[in-house]
Amino acid sequence: MSLRTRRTMGLLAAVAIFASACGTPAPSQGVSATPSASPAGGASADFRFAIDGEPTYFSPSSSDPPTAWVNRLIYTGLYRVNNKGDVVPDLATAMPAVSADGMTFTIKMRTDAKWHDGSPVTSADAKFTFDLAMSPKCSFNPTTCSTWGDNVGSVGAPSPDTLVITMKNKYAPIYIFGLTQGLVPKAATEASYAKFVAGYGAVDATAVRALAARISTAHGDPVCSGAAPPDSCSASFYRVDMEAILTSAGVTLSDKAKFVRTDGKSDTAAYADALLTQLTDLNTTLQAGKTDKLAAAYRLLDINLNPVGTGAYKFVRYTPGQSVELARFDDYYLFKPGPAKVLILVIKDAAVASEAFQSGRIDWLPEITSSDALAALKADPMVKLSDYPDLSYIYIGFNVRPGHVFSDLVARQAFAMCIDHAATVQAATQGSAVPVNGNVPPGSYFYDPSVPDYRFDVAGARTLLESNGYTLKDGVYAKGGKKLQADLFVRQDNPKRVQFAQLAKGPLAQCGIDITVKESDYATVVVSLLSYPNNFDIYLGGWGDLKDPEDSTFFGCSHVTTRVNPFDNNFTGYCDPKLDALQTAAAQELDRAKRKEILARVQLYLHDNGPYYFVWADLGHKGYSANVATNGELGPIDYTSFYDWWNLDSWIVKP
Repeated sequence: MSLRTRRTMGLLAAVAIFASACGTPAPSQGVSATPSASPAGGASADFRFAIDGEPTYFSPSSSDPPTAWVNRLIYTGLYRVNNKGDVVPDLATAMPAVSADGMTFTIKMRTDAKWHDGSPVTSADAKFTFDLAMSPKCSFNPTTCSTWGDNVGSVGAPSPDTLVITMKNKYAPIYIFGLTQGLVPKAATEASYAKFVAGYGAVDATAVRALAARISTAHGDPVCSGAAPPDSCSASFYRVDMEAILTSAGVTLSDKAKFVRTDGKSDTAAYADALLTQLTDLNTTLQAGKTDKLAAAYRLLDINLNPVGTGAYKFVRYTPGQSVELARFDDYYLFKPGPAKVLILVIKDAAVASEAFQSGRIDWLPEITSSDALAALKADPMVKLSDYPDLSYIYIGFNVRPGHVFSDLVARQAFAMCIDHAATVQAATQGSAVPVNGNVPPGSYFYDPSVPDYRFDVAGARTLLESNGYTLKDGVYAKGGKKLQADLFVRQDNPKRVQFAQLAKGPLAQCGIDITVKESDYATVVVSLLSYPNNFDIYLGGWGDLKDPEDSTFFGCSHVTTRVNPFDNNFTGYCDPKLDALQTAAAQELDRAKRKEILARVQLYLHDNGPYYFVWADLGHKGYSANVATNGELGPIDYTSFYDWWNLDSWIVKP
């Protein structure tokens, strides 16, 4: 997954629990094995909550948080992750039977589940879903595509209730990244594809390819990186041409009403970018081989606009700028859901969403980002709040390529000793985060609390530098003619990160390390610096999407950015064969306890030797009306878990 893609998925972070002895996860209580009616206490009013952006694809192609909240109610997978982080059966009847060599997974599926169109759910649907994910032209979200495409050899469906997955190589994260993926219906998707094919039959494939190439060539022109790029560098310049050719292919154009700026005016640039994505998908489809055409075209199919799932609620309508409406699916295989309707309001302003929650317009606030809103909600007796460590972390990354200031491990170690870690985190975040010392956040099962805290010792840092050949001149240490002097880049739109950088600057100066804080725009400055040839020395950033601690793309030798792969995730240039070996062993270990031991070694190794100074993990908060509860089928809401929403299908709103 590319650096750009991974960062857009940051808010989808979640903790993962994987396989234990004999290649199967530790025993855990799955969801209800047989259907049951809601208990007497399950009577419910309609359920309402807010999302902070327009949905994209009502399908596995989405990779944005707002759509994820909607899709969790429409789709279900073979497995789900519970509030404890355990992977438990959902459409599957039990955990997979795994062969002794860890290469074959046999899964038995429920026989009582139905799609929202009334047809039965079978292993053919699961095979169809995963075959799409394995296609080289996969257009599901990137994590799903890479998990299946890189690690799975084949998927078989020998009987309607049996699925057999054969791996290319052992891969522990298949549980969280692969087997929890929501299934899509084979028959309904193929029918949608047939309609699409009938529509694009008359389109000129050569004209589509020519327009796509024309735009790509224009965007790659060096003038587009200049101070005053011409109009041809913008997708908007080609809007009319794209609309015409997409319409001729029978493609439903992206709805302009979805693209609105914060000032209420139409966001024509975002709309044009959406058209360009559709044009790219169309071109890819037309050029793809027969077996990959459906996978390439998937995002263009009308089933993304009228989804058919297996979840507790079925799609009714989406009104851009206003809401998504879902209706109870009475044939849901686990139980009859409580609310007859779920109304998901699109409220992009955090303050407006908080006001809607406090006034009773919505029952649940999936994310509270404003400190002022959090303080107000804490004082409201009609509100319940959750509090949990987010599955993400903030770090300071050093460019360790030869010739850069912090390529020397001693310099990085001294840097860490110059900052009062816990106190600076507390001051910068106003107590809304917890310090971290390694690459696994505290909310993860694999977190190792024994990784030592960073030692605050200014005198010790000076001694370390001087004993390794650094000399002090004009208040700054230097070695071999290179001063410990560098720019620290930080996103200007993140006040907590900016504050940490500014607070750290003074103590570092006392150590003889001269740092200039550069508050920068992410899109126009930071992305280019973190892309090859990586002209930076220090960057204060963050990683999300930490469903699993397999993060070799951040630190592995094969993921160092190059001219060929300029946007890969290892922008620091760090390469250590010993760490590579540890991370490979962890990714292939299906025994959960053994994997945890290996990952503890990874955390310590990165703390002592790696290219990052680990900073903090944010504390997350969600808000719940006092009337929100569950029907009891899957237990209560866990207000201390990142996965409080694991049993969202069982939530009710007391009338």
